[in-house]
Amino acid sequence: MTKNLDSAFSRRFGFKIFFDKPTTEAKHHIWLDKIPTLAEKEAWKLAEEFSLTGGEIDNICKKYHMNQVLYGVFPCMDELERFCRDETFSEKFGRKRIGFAQ
Repeated sequence: MTKNLDSAFSRRFGFKIFFDKPTTEAKHHIWLDKIPTLAEKEAWKLAEEFSLTGGEIDNICKKYHMNQVLYGVFPCMDELERFCRDETFSEKFGRKRIGFAQ
């Protein structure tokens, strides 16, 4: 995400570490770890269909579990896929830069 930071802000970090997005297999395991009730097939579908980071998957899982707390039901697969699309919305339409305007 260093591309989203201006150079003055970026200089304040002593270390910059690059993390690749997880592999499809890793995402599959993250999905199953975060939502153990997912079927293997569902976890594979989410892992293959959406290019998400571990943090993005975690955000989606929080929404999934909060839905159960607020409404008493776990979201269906269609709703979970919608959460995934919503999480990647900014990638499709461009993110705003963080820091001073150039």
